[in-house]
Amino acid sequence: MSRSLRLLIEGEAAIPWSDVSQPLRLGRSSENELVLDEAGISRRHATIHRRSTGELVVEDLGSSNGTLLNGVAVPGLAFLRDGDRLELGGVQIRVEIREEPREGPAKAFRFAPTTESAQRPSIEAPPTGWRSLLAGLGLPRPAANGPVFAPSRDGRSKTPASPRRTAAPATRRLLVVALALAVAAAVTIAIIALGQEEGSESRLPSVIDRGEEVFSLDEIDGDERFGVGPRATIHTAMGASFRWRFVEAEPGTSRITLRYAAADVAPDRLEIQVNGSAVGYAAEAGDAWKEGLELLLPPSSLRSNEENRIDFVDPLHGTEGALPSWTIGQLEIVVQPIPGCRPADCLEEAERLYSLGARSYEGKGLVPRNLFDAWLTLQKAALYLEPLEPKPGVHEKVQGLIGPIRSELDTLCSRLRFTVTRSVALDDYAGARRAAEDILRTFPGDEHPCHEGGRHLLALLDG
Repeated sequence: MSRSLRLLIEGEAAIPWSDVSQPLRLGRSSENELVLDEAGISRRHATIHRRSTGELVVEDLGSSNGTLLNGVAVPGLAFLRDGDRLELGGVQIRVEIREEPREGPAKAFRFAPTTESAQRPSIEAPPTGWRSLLAGLGLPRPAANGPVFAPSRDGRSKTPASPRRTAAPATRRLLVVALALAVAAAVTIAIIALGQEEGSESRLPSVIDRGEEVFSLDEIDGDERFGVGPRATIHTAMGASFRWRFVEAEPGTSRITLRYAAADVAPDRLEIQVNGSAVGYAAEAGDAWKEGLELLLPPSSLRSNEENRIDFVDPLHGTEGALPSWTIGQLEIVVQPIPGCRPADCLEEAERLYSLGARSYEGKGLVPRNLFDAWLTLQKAALYLEPLEPKPGVHEKVQGLIGPIRSELDTLCSRLRFTVTRSVALDDYAGARRAAEDILRTFPGDEHPCHEGGRHLLALLDG
């Protein structure tokens, strides 16, 4: 006996997937086995695969709009059962799982461009030129030749284009209204029936909690999100734990900074621990994914040239006051050598660097890179002040500028990226390229993640 999977897209397209030993990727990118070309779908939205124990699971890949299983957000991984309903960015999918005899070797049904594309409701031609660029930017693309999943006229539902749809607009509107009313009534009746049925099995997704694992910072993917809630690709309700080996030439000669990104974090709620000692709280982060967050790690909490552990912990986990959702990712440990200088020389250099940084900040409107240069210069000043105790007065001035400048850089980065995206959507590729070049002029070094983002956008535009 073998296990086969069939997905029914909004009741119109049946997608067989006979070889469940291979993952089935769903998303807007042509790299996926099942291409869903709609604005509400992320490029890499979700995947369905089989665990070593044989169960089929669905995994949200950090999509923008999340993945729902039977109406409940999938916070990472969830088990799939026959009859389950998935929803990805407004696309409704019913899952059918069957045990059947296998007559021959299983073959993966991969949705890739072929000459028979007109017979496959979810096949899409590979994006080329500007189609590839839109895919890289995460923007919706017009449908390729042949029937593909494309946004409907109102942009809210998704059905495969088909010559069978010949009803007049008024008739289609009546059909849509009638269908919506019927679905709403059916859902209401089902909810009432489930609520009244005693001993019925819950249809909530079975979440796989990996909170007891300790992840290696050297091995985790930069796209992985840890925590609780629909943003998390790895569900860690008990807290997210990581390990890394801290190496320095001589103990106490380095400045160690934790860099990370976060979302849905309340102020002073998500505690950060290093080797079991609390060193601070994760920065407040709202609904938007906030990158470039930093926390200076005290040297006394670290073990030089040994494996260290860092934990993100909700102290109220398991109580009514626990955080309903939180997500962290893009973790990085930055080690900067502290200059070896006499205290008087360190102070003199720090004051000189502070003056340079302050002047660059004042001239941020004159040259695009001045804001970036001010940030780097003040960070160097902070390094020279690191070994000085007690801290001199210039220390407070340096720290008072670094934070606001970093916030301005992040805002500027978001604005420039949006300009690129908007220009591409308006078919203004010359404007998009100018905006991408502005990113590299404003962020000339890889010390800020916007630099790498600008290089990626230029590569897409040139491709």
